[in-house]
Amino acid sequence: MKNDKKKRRQSKDAFYYALVYPGIGHFLLRRFVTGILLAVLATGFVALFFYEFWVQIRLFLREASEAIRDVNAPLPEVHYGRLLVWIIGLTLVYAMSLADVWLRVKPPPLPRDE
Repeated sequence: MKNDKKKRRQSKDAFYYALVYPGIGHFLLRRFVTGILLAVLATGFVALFFYEFWVQIRLFLREASEAIRDVNAPLPEVHYGRLLVWIIGLTLVYAMSLADVWLRVKPPPLPRDE
């Protein structure tokens, strides 16, 4: 009985850890390959997002400095396309991680008495 409670507690912990970062909950479930894969994917999407964010800031500052020098220059534009792609990718990785952990820790249904 005590061991069963510990197992249920560990399974709930795995779901909560998966909320923190994709792949961490899989390590608690001893699914190391899946955990590493999801963590690497999430880290890649985060890195690509911040790289693109940095590129957009540099472009914006360059265009803003040109607009200050030339009164007729257009205002700088922000391009959201790639940023949105990386955010959607990260969201999908989170969703896959949470769904996988939820399916792994969800207890099987009880048999029906007929």
